[in-house]
Amino acid sequence: MTRVILVLVLTAFILSCEKREVQLAESFLSDITVVRDVSPIYVFYDEHTGAAEFNRNNMIGTTNWLVNIDKRLNMAQVYPHLQFLYKKRNGDGMHKNTAARNYFSCSNPELQNLTFLDFTNTVYHGGSIAEFLSGFEQDSTEIPVIVNFETTDDILIIKGAKEHRAARKSWLDTLLTIIRSDEPTNRVYLNINGEMNFQDYIHMRSSVDTLTQDKVQISNHEFIYK
Repeated sequence: MTRVILVLVLTAFILSCEKREVQLAESFLSDITVVRDVSPIYVFYDEHTGAAEFNRNNMIGTTNWLVNIDKRLNMAQVYPHLQFLYKKRNGDGMHKNTAARNYFSCSNPELQNLTFLDFTNTVYHGGSIAEFLSGFEQDSTEIPVIVNFETTDDILIIKGAKEHRAARKSWLDTLLTIIRSDEPTNRVYLNINGEMNFQDYIHMRSSVDTLTQDKVQISNHEFIYK
């Protein structure tokens, strides 16, 4: 049976069959507001312990997955579940739908609606980005640019031997200024402090998703460090 998600009224919460609440992160993006043929997946925030609780009881492999993550969780807590979902989606199986996608469910206050961020191809790593880049064969025309989100207000952009500090409100402009100065293609890698909460991650991810510069390529490999 085809299931349709069509949300017309803003909701701050999505409720599971167990009536547990998920406070959704907010995103200003509005590219995707309807997703059909879905399975809901939840990562709850335990009010008593602060721990993440993963509920995938309703996950069907051949459907699109709407992943509802509580915005109070940090990325270190969320990381193992995102890694699991990527491996599950891309693993071998008897029943597989190559067109199915993974989406973060978010609220959009301006639309008074839900919006969905596609993260199907994002590979989350818990290891060192330096080790990854040293062992990763790159095109000779590409210049790796590392955006290190140390805190939400302290962002370090590394390109070659040069480092640039940027604030939350200006880091995207700083990044674009840096990469415009070279002819080769710039591949941007996101390196995220595991203490960053999921709301701040979605805000950052939404900003990155607006980049359409010809010489900017956002790597699908993201790194979460402690």
